[in-house]
Amino acid sequence: VLYADEESTKKALNSLGNIVIGDSKLYVQILQSKYERKQLIENKIRESNSRLNEQYRMCNLHIRNIPFNAKEDDLRKAFSKFGQITSCKIETYILVTGVGDEKKEIISSKGFGYVCYDNPESAKQAKESLDGKYLPNFESWNRPLIIDFFMPKGERQILNNQQSAMGLFPNSMFY
Repeated sequence: VLYADEESTKKALNSLGNIVIGDSKLYVQILQSKYERKQLIENKIRESNSRLNEQYRMCNLHIRNIPFNAKEDDLRKAFSKFGQITSCKIETYILVTGVGDEKKEIISSKGFGYVCYDNPESAKQAKESLDGKYLPNFESWNRPLIIDFFMPKGERQILNNQQSAMGLFPNSMFY
């Protein structure tokens, strides 16, 4: 709908935006280009991610050196004794290997994962207790777990750049 003046447009936005038809609320907005809509959606996603990162900043752990054959249940079992876990994820990939004439797909760990607790105290206790230790039942792995609080990629890059500039960690990157 094209209105003759801005005042009529504002009235329509205010009055029509609250109408419910059946189970759906009527969506009324000023016309935007595809680029403007895309920017608006990206900003909402970025804002939502930022809000979640702040909310779970000290509750979310990043775990490295997870054995390739470990499952999320193994990680959950090892970390659940420190508190209520809200999410647990091991990053995986599908390894395709040949066995004789047939191909076999094996789900394998990428060697890192995440555990998120419902409170920062549980996460801190788990980090202090398990950092540098082996995942239970995987002691032969020969790589102790490295546990840190999760840091979003943008913040991690800034920290890496600052430390490289200061000469603290040349030629190395955190996870």
